[in-house]
Amino acid sequence: MLIWRHSLVLRKIEKDLEQRKGVLPLHWYDVLLVLYRSPERRLRLSEIADRIVTSRSALTRSVEKLGQEGLLTKEVCAEDKRGQYAHITPAGKKALKETWVYYKAAIEEHFGQYFTNSEAKEFQRLLEKLPS
Repeated sequence: MLIWRHSLVLRKIEKDLEQRKGVLPLHWYDVLLVLYRSPERRLRLSEIADRIVTSRSALTRSVEKLGQEGLLTKEVCAEDKRGQYAHITPAGKKALKETWVYYKAAIEEHFGQYFTNSEAKEFQRLLEKLPS
């Protein structure tokens, strides 16, 4: 039930974001958020894949498009020439911040409004019991 409901809510949120001009798609937002929260604002592509819910091929496509849009840059790993780092750019940080306004509103509309503060805290506590 949890996974099914999560999927329904996520689709509604994605649809809301898709209807906004100039707002990042949710899968791009997730990539940039993971980069933004990481030390030095960069990660190896394999590390990003481990932290978001998407296939590696979808991640590769997203990273390519984010690079084309100037929202991230890629660099070869000095210690492993086969690996690459992705690094969020200032434009990526700006896009993340601008999208958050609409993402936050969509989360509230499709999820948050159905829980009291105490229920939300309990839900968070329960979810934190799950292994990461």
